[in-house]
Amino acid sequence: MIVCDNIYVQLIIKLIKIMIRLIEEMTPRELLEVINKNGIAFVPVSPKYEWHSFHLPLGTDGIIAEEVSRKLADIFKAVYFRTLPLASDETRSEEFKQQIGLDENAEIFGMNFPTLPLQSEYHDKATFQGMINSRLEALKGSGFRYAFIINHHGGTGQMEFLHEIAKKWNCEKFGVDVFFVPKQNSYEPPEEFRLYTKVGGHAGLLETHQLMAFRPDLIDMEQIPEGELSVVETGILHGKADIPAEFNPRNARKEIAEGWGKSVIENLRKQIEKRLK
Repeated sequence: MIVCDNIYVQLIIKLIKIMIRLIEEMTPRELLEVINKNGIAFVPVSPKYEWHSFHLPLGTDGIIAEEVSRKLADIFKAVYFRTLPLASDETRSEEFKQQIGLDENAEIFGMNFPTLPLQSEYHDKATFQGMINSRLEALKGSGFRYAFIINHHGGTGQMEFLHEIAKKWNCEKFGVDVFFVPKQNSYEPPEEFRLYTKVGGHAGLLETHQLMAFRPDLIDMEQIPEGELSVVETGILHGKADIPAEFNPRNARKEIAEGWGKSVIENLRKQIEKRLK
């Protein structure tokens, strides 16, 4: 009986190891097997310490990018990394500050509003480029043939800079592509909820659905009040000073989140398959 139990345990361990896709948990031999089979790695790049109101975690963008990478790695029998916690943004314009009700004379960068209790982390171009170049250099030098950068942060200049970096690395023996997760959605909810996937900026109703698609356990709706919300008090962007009760993130629906998430993964799968041909 002990022998049988040991064999069973060994089989379970072997199955778990086969399922491992997170590169930092793999042994060299396990990783070399993936490199020899398809040579595909997913590299999530998004902030992990940025204000996302009171109901979402600070790492919302990075968590989504990593979850998408994990799912794609499983589909393609590839590997993925933990998120590179990088973020770019801009100094807010006078028009933006007037629009949402902030002091137009205050110098405000990204989500570092004086009305919010925490500061967010952003990076200069040199840091940004250096960290991504190091990762891509390691992948190429190890024999990987494809690196897919997955980004969920819509900060000013982030996608443009990622494409610029990818273009420099992309060659015949090492393909590098960049995907912006929110742009991959083609799901349309029922008519009565159609605006739920179109309205709401940073940390709003849409982004709440986006995190809910992959990590609903990290959302705490009790941390924001019901009804109309203030942009400067919550750090939820909406294009004006107040968020109507209709678009309060507490209205997020599980079925919409699931539809959005499935659409994103399926559309990315198709694009990556096309790239691999």
